[in-house]
Amino acid sequence: MVKDHSKRHTIRARRKTRPGVGETCHCYTGLRTKRARLLGRWPCVKVEDILIYERGDGTFGVVIDGIELGIDEKNALAWRDGFRHAGRRNAFASMMIFWKQEHGRTGAPLDFSGDVIHWNPEVAAPPPGSTREYHRAYGRMRRFLHRLGQPCKSPGVKKGHRFAHRAEPPPA
Repeated sequence: MVKDHSKRHTIRARRKTRPGVGETCHCYTGLRTKRARLLGRWPCVKVEDILIYERGDGTFGVVIDGIELGIDEKNALAWRDGFRHAGRRNAFASMMIFWKQEHGRTGAPLDFSGDVIHWNPEVAAPPPGSTREYHRAYGRMRRFLHRLGQPCKSPGVKKGHRFAHRAEPPPA
C-alpha cells in the first residue's frame, strides 16, 4: 500500500519530539527484524493530533484535531491506514480489533493519543543535508572519531564536553 502510494499516512504514539512538516518520513516494513526494508522517503506534509478511545457502551470514537469522526469517516481512515481485508464498510471494526490487541490493557478501555503523520509520495524527499539530518550525522561522526581516539575539533565544543578532545597531548 505504501509502495503503490495508496497509503499516505501513519498513526503513531506521541513522541518527545513531534515530527514536523517538511521533515523526511522514512517508511519501512518489518522494522526491528532481519527482513526490514525501506519502502521510500517522502516529505511530511501534515501532522494531526488523534485520539482513539473506547466508550462505556463498547463502541469506539476517533477525534482528529478536535473533530469527532462519523462512522463513514472512521471507515475511510481505517481503509487509508491499510485495514482493507474486511472491505470498506468493516475497515474500522477490523482496525479496532487490531488496536485493542496492540494498545489496549486487559480490563481497561482503549485510550490512545498520538499523531497522524501524512506524507506526499508524489514529491521527492529533500536530499540528505537538511539541518536536522546534518546534526544527526555530525553527532554520529563525532562518536565514531571518539571511539577511534581521534581529535574532533569543532567550533562551539567546550572543554569537558564528552566529545571534546585535545589536539595536542596534555602538558607533562
